[in-house]
Amino acid sequence: MFLKFCIIAFAVCLSISLSEGAPRSGTTINFAIIADLDKKSISKKNDNNYKSIVKLGELYKVADKYSFSMKDEHHEVFTKYAYKGRGAELSEFLVYKWKLYTFDDKSGIVFKLKNNADLVPWVILANGDGDQVDGFKAEWATTKGDKMYVGSTGISWSDSTGKLNSNSLWIKEIDQDGKVLSLNWKQYYDKMKSVMKIPNGFIWHEAVNWSKLKNQWVLLPRKCSELPFDTNTEETIGCNKIIIASENFQIVRSIRIKGKSIDPAAGFSSFKFLPESDDQILIALKTIEKNGKTATYLTVIDITGRVLMPDKIINEDKFEGIVLLKNTEGFLKRKE
Repeated sequence: MFLKFCIIAFAVCLSISLSEGAPRSGTTINFAIIADLDKKSISKKNDNNYKSIVKLGELYKVADKYSFSMKDEHHEVFTKYAYKGRGAELSEFLVYKWKLYTFDDKSGIVFKLKNNADLVPWVILANGDGDQVDGFKAEWATTKGDKMYVGSTGISWSDSTGKLNSNSLWIKEIDQDGKVLSLNWKQYYDKMKSVMKIPNGFIWHEAVNWSKLKNQWVLLPRKCSELPFDTNTEETIGCNKIIIASENFQIVRSIRIKGKSIDPAAGFSSFKFLPESDDQILIALKTIEKNGKTATYLTVIDITGRVLMPDKIINEDKFEGIVLLKNTEGFLKRKE
């Protein structure tokens, strides 16, 4: 009897020890981010080369808690293509037709990452209606159906002569063969301002995705204000809103993100839906450009505005594109 009691007691203690001491199971999601280095993109070794930086990270989920880590190393990607001495200022990261693409907001070039390591020009996006001499300021990109959609900031502004520039109100529809169709989104951008009750203000867009599962657009603005756009003050403005819209923007909702941002000037530059979240949970980059300094933060939120991981610093450079990866083995390793 005593021996039986000891065996039972040992089994109970072992069970308690294992349940308390073993790490809880969780989920790991690989991601990569790509930088817009602005004028720092000019290579110090070769003035005719322009570079961006790609960094890898891992997002961890245990129960309902999120955390992340970044790999120490970084990878440089190069191009010789530029516009007016500026190039490789890359503003988004997107998988389309099983290939990885990124977008230069100076030249309007859509680059394919050959072997996930070299920038290869695929399509050049002309500004505005597609009949302009300069490149499209590409700031966001998503897939919808079998097409790629690329958009800009969604604001109009007046130049030094007072002439109105509305090129950023257009978006680009691109098919798998690289055929480009320019679409005017002015009515959609105006509808969002109306819903947010800032008809005379502005909303600056850099993070837009189409949800196939929900059949809706999800937009995380970088900046929003009830005042007209002003280059003298826009650096101090962020936005804490989520916009959800039906396919043709007939129904548009604005949702306030709960909690405070790490900096009022921080705004969204890119996001992706987390897998197995029913397109309800988003991993997002937030960036700051203020007084000549930049920073990038990572956050996790859901589409109701609940913050699941508050803003956490990634880097003092500006990273404006994020992509989720199933496997990072061999990623950014050039094939000989």
